[in-house]
Amino acid sequence: MKSVLLLFAPLALSACATYESPSRDDPVATARLGEPVSVDGLRVVPLEVLEDSRCPIDVQCIQAGTVRITARIRYDGNAEVREMTLGRSIRVGGRDLQLVQLRPEPRSDLIISPRDYRFTFEIRP
Repeated sequence: MKSVLLLFAPLALSACATYESPSRDDPVATARLGEPVSVDGLRVVPLEVLEDSRCPIDVQCIQAGTVRITARIRYDGNAEVREMTLGRSIRVGGRDLQLVQLRPEPRSDLIISPRDYRFTFEIRP
């Protein structure tokens, strides 16, 4: 019985999910504050949330609100800190980079801690 378990142990372990960081050519990547990610060859690090005025999901708002962040972007030997707004592209190294998503969604009874934010960046065609 032990030999049968030992035989199948490597198969069971190989079924475990592992996280793989986005490849250099991946046009979409998600990061936390201070965490660098590669987005189609650009190195992006979200630095600070300047504004998060999104409407909480459990409230009816007149305006949707927005998100503004600063991010350090490295490309082709250059580095710069840029302000980014959710849903708006910025031109970097000949490409359009966009902050396409921010998690978690705001709620009226929740204060989002900076460590809980997840920023999704995408290279837009």
